[in-house]
Parts: sequence; C-alpha cells; structure tokens
Amino acid sequence: MKYKNKQLILRFMQNFFGSKWFSYPGLFKLRAFVYRKFFGIGPNSIIENDVWLYRTHGYSGKIVFGDRILLARHVQIDYTGEVIIEDDVWFSEGASVHSHSHEITRERLSRGQDSISLKSIHFREGC
Repeated sequence: MKYKNKQLILRFMQNFFGSKWFSYPGLFKLRAFVYRKFFGIGPNSIIENDVWLYRTHGYSGKIVFGDRILLARHVQIDYTGEVIIEDDVWFSEGASVHSHSHEITRERLSRGQDSISLKSIHFREGC
C-alpha cells in the first residue's frame, strides 16, 4: 500500500477510535484491539484517548512495542525515524516523542532546502 493511503487509514483509525467515546466501559477494549492490529501494541497495554502515532515526510519509519505499555491521554509519538518501546514502559499525559529533526543549515535558510535528520530512540524495559 502506498505511503499516503496507509497514512490516511492509520490517521482515520486513530481519530475515530482514539476519541473520548471509546473511553466508555467495554468500548475501550475495541480501541485497544485497533491499536494492537495496526501498530502491534502488546495485548496488556492501555491506550487512552487522543493518542497519536505517526510518521511524516514520506519516510517508512519503524515503531516496535512491547507489552504492558501505557499511552496516557494526548501522547504523541513520531516514528519517522525509529522508536522501540520495550515492556512495562509508561508515557504520561501529554508526552511527546520525536524521532526526526529539521536541521538548520545555511542552504535551508537561503534556498528553502529541507534537511531531515532521522533518529533512533529506544525506551528500555520499565522506563
């Protein structure tokens, strides 16, 4: 599947199932199922509302999840580069992770050229 189409599907699923409606008893299990299916999050993980997992700029990116992960409300994880999250890692409300940066160079400023630097981030067990 092309990058753009896959991203549209992933963002729709997150927008829909990540809403507060899926915080009601019983419905939160459906949210967890969707995040497991589309992102490989472990079966004993907790995903609260408004969690965003995304990649940008057409890069393939990589995200790997362990089990017993907590993604609290409003967590954002950019996996344009690479993000590895082992077992028992908790992200508090509003946490933001970025696996790429835009380097400011003379060429970028004068000619509008963009230079993107991909990063690899690894959250070890129990972090």
